[in-house]
Amino acid sequence: MNIKYLSRIFILIEIFFFAICIRIFFIEVYSIPSSSMKNTFVPGDKVLVNKLAYGPKLPESPYDIPWVNLLWYLKEQISGIHKTTKWGYKRLNGFTKIRRHQVMIFAHPLLGGSKNYFIKRCAGLPGDTLISVPLINDTS
Repeated sequence: MNIKYLSRIFILIEIFFFAICIRIFFIEVYSIPSSSMKNTFVPGDKVLVNKLAYGPKLPESPYDIPWVNLLWYLKEQISGIHKTTKWGYKRLNGFTKIRRHQVMIFAHPLLGGSKNYFIKRCAGLPGDTLISVPLINDTS
């Protein structure tokens, strides 16, 4: 095999791993699924998220790593053994802290985990007291 072809293959592998690292640590694209924030986002809008702001969440298993997870699924199919490898929750430090009224995307821990993302505006921070104010229906 020619050295020119080997260098091209090596460059493609580097680009592949670079793209995975970008998606895990820096940015990701999400689609708005519902109209819960209809004054800000419309269903179907695409949102580019800066993961460095609050700190990127590290993958909890090999199944959370894009493209690499395909190898794990294939390995399970071939071996017939279904293992759940978990590394635990870890998050790197971010550059900013969460502030009131900022829009954020998160995975709800009870409603679908990492497969069900929510986009909401921060209403309160630790130590804040929130009260529910009834809406007044103006029928006039």
